[in-house]
Amino acid sequence: MQLQLTEFDVQDFIDSLAADIRNMLKEGQSLMYIHKGGRNVKLDENMLKDIILSLLSNAIKYTGARGDIRMRTEKTHGYFILTVSDTGIGIPHNDRIHIYTRGFRGSNVSHTEGNGEGLHQVKEHIDNLQGSIECDSQLNNGTTFKVTLDLSRM
Repeated sequence: MQLQLTEFDVQDFIDSLAADIRNMLKEGQSLMYIHKGGRNVKLDENMLKDIILSLLSNAIKYTGARGDIRMRTEKTHGYFILTVSDTGIGIPHNDRIHIYTRGFRGSNVSHTEGNGEGLHQVKEHIDNLQGSIECDSQLNNGTTFKVTLDLSRM
């Protein structure tokens, strides 16, 4: 996949996605977003948008109607860091090694609509951007995904 790098204000970019993001929320859910550090980044906007919307979509989907979703972005020391956290159902420990596999769905999500493509695509985009993704999850206590992109590689 060909990267199309542009320099842009990441906070303005995410604020422009706000309407799309807010329309995904279940009634009673809250979404908090904060940005820290520099705002100008050089990245592929379409890939970043796909990553953000996919991670938030999953957070919203697997979090109850009164749950909290938090997103944080930070530009610091040549890195762009995106963190998405929720208070949802969590990912079973034995499933975590498979979550980026195309078509894989967790053992505790059979009642929830999905095709298992979202995290696979997120991982592909992050690999194309030469970044990394980490997952921390506790059953019934939520999940946090942390994406780190080295801006010096762009």
